[in-house]
Amino acid sequence: MRNLLQDVLTCLRTLSLVSSRIRLVIDVWPPGIFRIMAGSGGHGADEIRADGPVPIYQQIASILRRQIESGEMAADDRLPSESDLVGTYGVSRVTARRAVDLLRSEGLVYTVPQRGTFVT
Repeated sequence: MRNLLQDVLTCLRTLSLVSSRIRLVIDVWPPGIFRIMAGSGGHGADEIRADGPVPIYQQIASILRRQIESGEMAADDRLPSESDLVGTYGVSRVTARRAVDLLRSEGLVYTVPQRGTFVT
């Protein structure tokens, strides 16, 4: 198991996905099934639970909302692109788009065509 963890961390470092702000969770149950989750922060608040009662797009929107409200993302900061959200959370583009649409409907972000989505 230790070799597996070292290999995973080496791969993630190579892909620049591990920094001091990344928390990695590897779930090995049932035996032979591995689920790897990476997220910022040191608590479970940024984990996406596909099997939970809250839709995934709402979970992603909640993570982004928390980052905006905490000041981690300031006014006029660009949100991660749909492609970035897809890669970070392992979701479909439609799910990523719905998360951003939810934040837009709440007035937390605005989109500039051909430029991206930014914090209000």
